[in-house]
Amino acid sequence: MANREENIESWIQGEKDRAKRRERIIPSSAARISHEPVGNSLEAMERVAYYLGEHPEVPEMTGAGINSGVLRLTFDGLPDLPAPFIYQAGDGDHSVWALPVADAVQLPAKGTPGQQIKPVTAIGNDTEGGKMFINTRELVMGVRGREEFVHGVMTGQVMEQATEPWSRHNHIWLVGFQELAPMLIGYLSQFNPNFHDVETLDQIAPEDLRGAPAMLFVLGSDSTTLDQFVALGADNAGMLMDGEVGPGAPFMTEEPSALDSKTGASGAVLYNCGPEGMVFFPHVVQPGDRYYEGMVQHHAVMEEQASAAVESLTMDDFLTPTSPGEGPEPDQQPLTSMPAEAGPKSPPTEDEQPDDAPVMGGLRITDEELEAFLSEHSQDSERVRETTPADVPVTTDPSRAPHEQDSPELSPAEPEDETTDISEEKLGYENQVPDVINLPVVEKTAGLVRLLGEPELTLGSSRITGNAAELCAFMVLHGGSASQAEITAALWPGEKLSENSARLKLSRLVKKINDVNNDVVTTGEQWMISGVTTDLQEVREVLKTESSEEGLVTQTCDRISPPLEGCHSWAADYRENISAELQQLVGAAVRDRGQDSPAVNRAGAEAMSRVQQRGTNEIS
Repeated sequence: MANREENIESWIQGEKDRAKRRERIIPSSAARISHEPVGNSLEAMERVAYYLGEHPEVPEMTGAGINSGVLRLTFDGLPDLPAPFIYQAGDGDHSVWALPVADAVQLPAKGTPGQQIKPVTAIGNDTEGGKMFINTRELVMGVRGREEFVHGVMTGQVMEQATEPWSRHNHIWLVGFQELAPMLIGYLSQFNPNFHDVETLDQIAPEDLRGAPAMLFVLGSDSTTLDQFVALGADNAGMLMDGEVGPGAPFMTEEPSALDSKTGASGAVLYNCGPEGMVFFPHVVQPGDRYYEGMVQHHAVMEEQASAAVESLTMDDFLTPTSPGEGPEPDQQPLTSMPAEAGPKSPPTEDEQPDDAPVMGGLRITDEELEAFLSEHSQDSERVRETTPADVPVTTDPSRAPHEQDSPELSPAEPEDETTDISEEKLGYENQVPDVINLPVVEKTAGLVRLLGEPELTLGSSRITGNAAELCAFMVLHGGSASQAEITAALWPGEKLSENSARLKLSRLVKKINDVNNDVVTTGEQWMISGVTTDLQEVREVLKTESSEEGLVTQTCDRISPPLEGCHSWAADYRENISAELQQLVGAAVRDRGQDSPAVNRAGAEAMSRVQQRGTNEIS
């Protein structure tokens, strides 16, 4: 036990140097599971992947091998490749090309890896120490032997595929891995965010396997497994299962008489891939191996940290809102509202509100002012909750114009006339217009999350709605990241979901997003969203900029809708705070420009009327 605690402490200390930690505990392509006779083979294959990305006309790669400093590639067809590629053989349907590893690493690394190589993965070493690569698209392969060997092959192959840089966006399905699944996912998600954990194969739907290449690893297979896989109809997915697949299908079986001379690992015979079978050394990661123990220690540390965070919670953590001096200063890099490990905090109720609590991101309003404001501008007399939402981690370039999109159909209340008065005195605002949600600037955004109206994620020409968009809205407002438990509680309140069921439901939502843009949502210990801005920030940029043109201000007011429409109960506090900020922003804009512009005055009044309709269609 003492040695185990020392190992865990040593791992924690090494957290500061991620590159060294990766080299020490992550196996596979990043740090080679088996002996490495060809040195920089990973870099060679990665450079070829980038080359194929620049040449989409090249057909798909069906396999590869690296030995004696030479990289040999097999293609489905006969491409015309220039030097340093050297033609070896071909029959019209397939061709073999070679190039020295030294030349391969000189290929430019730019753009993105080609689709032709994404299903290709290393499966082990041949008897001479060379690496063997196969194309897993539509491949069904079995592995049989002792349980320790089978589980070791499964674990090692998952690690291999998760860390190959050209297949980072491929999907990996763990079927029947039980307690091994969360360890693998937590350990490898930083390299591949597209893990899925299910208990049985029938939990996977055909639409789950559309899009990016996928590989299914199945433990506990039986005579129906192959039929279930075929019924999924996926033409870009492969499967590795425990046991023999069936007549004619490739499978590997343990061969104790074949031992790796350097590592002592048991070899295997690969059948139905040649006339008599081929001896090779697959990736085997078992208890006792440094890679396996690294995974176990990582999982133990994560559980220990989570347990310590939970044990440190008190009732005050759930009942006391942030004190006036604790929030980030304006223009300061934002922080999440709570430690990621602490879990969600319940918002304070009306009876629990302290008398001296801050309102609207730091602007202090007395009870009398608040009651007067609500009686003038709200259809009900419910007090605005005083919990400040977490900061949003990203935003757009301030110089960028508001995102052009179709505005939802609105039915604003008609003002009495074009000169409806929304004066500063009537609104009861101070001159300061606070930020309810602080949004730091990023240089580049991949998409827009709509918070005004029903949530929607826009990525290029694609629009994502429903639960997937609400997931994005929740994560953005939650500080850019959240745990699986926090997201599940928000999107499916009251449902008792197992960890596997919750992960499956969430992974399906993430897949809808990542099939459009792989870099928006990443999963792991924390689920994170990045590279997006919000329509709230764009509205804020226009209404807070004194030089904004009258027409732009009017158009921006027209975009304003009740925030977070149709969202579940998690949105209640955010909705109130956003609504309050919008009314201040609109009030300030009308105060500054409305005296001379009936159009701005009218648009502001209509926007104010819409915002006051907030909270009427919340999903409980």
